[in-house]
Amino acid sequence: MQEFEKQFLFLLKTALNDEKLPDGYTFDVDRVFVLAQKHNLLPFVYLKAKETAVDVSVYKNKVMRLCGLQINKNLQFESLYNEMKCNGLEPVVVKGPICADTYKTEHLRLSSDFDIIFPQEEAEKYESFFILNGFSKNGNNYTSAEKGLYIETSSELGEGNDSFALNADRVFDGFFDRAVYINGYKTLSYNEHLVYLLYHAFKHFIGSGFGLKQLAD
Repeated sequence: MQEFEKQFLFLLKTALNDEKLPDGYTFDVDRVFVLAQKHNLLPFVYLKAKETAVDVSVYKNKVMRLCGLQINKNLQFESLYNEMKCNGLEPVVVKGPICADTYKTEHLRLSSDFDIIFPQEEAEKYESFFILNGFSKNGNNYTSAEKGLYIETSSELGEGNDSFALNADRVFDGFFDRAVYINGYKTLSYNEHLVYLLYHAFKHFIGSGFGLKQLAD
């Protein structure tokens, strides 16, 4: 592991754990921040880096823009979810806003998409809802450039048809009935969500690896 990678991990750790940096701490700004951007963790690293004597002002506008876009996405998704409920639809939300709720400042957690789960028999109702609300469909996913939202949908927590996914389906069997509410979203309990995040990360790991944002979650 190269020195700038160690610096990145150290800054991230201290940011997530709200720890104090050593006096006079310095780091390779550009290489650390490029890595932070790659993992979608720039806001966390930037705010902690501001506590050092290193000049990181060149990244201020970028971080503000990223956080501003995330705040808008979160508000748009919240509004969309409430609209779903008004139409008799209440999917289970995983990852995104539920993970963000565990951070001290939720909009620092950047998210490129939102994930919802609903029974397969309701798929046509959801498709009609999204189309009527200006979304375009691509496979099981929906996109709205106007709202800045990309929604990934599924009818199960296990992904794919291999034995690993089938075992996951057995583990999560009945999750709709066990759903709880967190910040107005129907979702998994914290314990079951942790199990799901571990499964999701491992699925990515055996395929091609996973990013540090998943580890942070």
